[in-house]
Amino acid sequence: MSALNGKSGSIVVGIGEALFDHIPGNGAHLGGAPLNFAVHAKQMLAAHSSLGGRSVLVSRVGNDDLGARLRSALQGFGVETGALQTDPDLATGVVDVFMGIDGPSYRIRDDVAWDGIVFTDEIDALSRSFDAVCFGTLARRGSVSASTIERFVQNGIERNAVRMYDINLRPGATSRKLITRGLELASIAKMNDEELPIVADIIGATSGAEAHLATAIIRAFDLKQLMLTRGARGVIVYTLDGSYEGTPSKADISSASDAVGAGDSCGAAYVVRMLRGDDEHVAASVANRVGAYVASRSGATPRLPHHILGEAQSGGLESTGPVVVPSRLPLSS
Repeated sequence: MSALNGKSGSIVVGIGEALFDHIPGNGAHLGGAPLNFAVHAKQMLAAHSSLGGRSVLVSRVGNDDLGARLRSALQGFGVETGALQTDPDLATGVVDVFMGIDGPSYRIRDDVAWDGIVFTDEIDALSRSFDAVCFGTLARRGSVSASTIERFVQNGIERNAVRMYDINLRPGATSRKLITRGLELASIAKMNDEELPIVADIIGATSGAEAHLATAIIRAFDLKQLMLTRGARGVIVYTLDGSYEGTPSKADISSASDAVGAGDSCGAAYVVRMLRGDDEHVAASVANRVGAYVASRSGATPRLPHHILGEAQSGGLESTGPVVVPSRLPLSS
């Protein structure tokens, strides 16, 4: 299947929550799926001298020390912060992360700055020029940010901009209405293998193999692609033509590893490689390499080392055709 774009000088945007993850024993780290996406997209863009491009975060922080730290850290990565608003009253968002044998769980604080992202003239202009955006479910839990995010993404539909909806289900943001609206706005849906049956249930696809559920979701929401992250098994991308499985990469897990943000980095790597002109198999394979590295580190936004960025830039992977999905589930009425 052809690449999504294949252009240089791309504008890539993460829009939604910007916060700090508090991880016991590992301190505070930058967090929030759209922020993680923007950081890793910038690192990938910077590694491709032929591609170049800008990475922008649209969000809101408090007028506090955490907000200043977050803004400074983003600037250190080269992520543009002109659309990162400052709230005079609400605090910068914080999420408490608890590590368990089944992976991380989260306690997300309410009534924080990213709940109040306002649609400004600057954000309006950006919404009419971006090439790819990543948005999610959590930041749309409140009406102000929901309106801004949905309006922003809507403005990219007519010109066929890449719109990745990272389902990323978290406490307080799991309603069918939020998920359905996100899928209606998206060109690519990204989810993990635990979220897939939850999303499929919304359209009445309650049983069937992974491929059948993915295809049913694509058909129901007229998606171009569904990107499924599967932990150690890596990424697989479904389209109506079939599936493209990335070459898996093994994470070098240690006692300091927490796997937080690995899926976000996969999404960023995938989108940037597709903007570069790669097909789904190559892009998914690079996403696996980047995601495996992030999973082996502490925190969601480690600096990607030269050997990972070098692999991501050169690729060294051959394109393959899709594996055809032999049948598809009928949609319920």
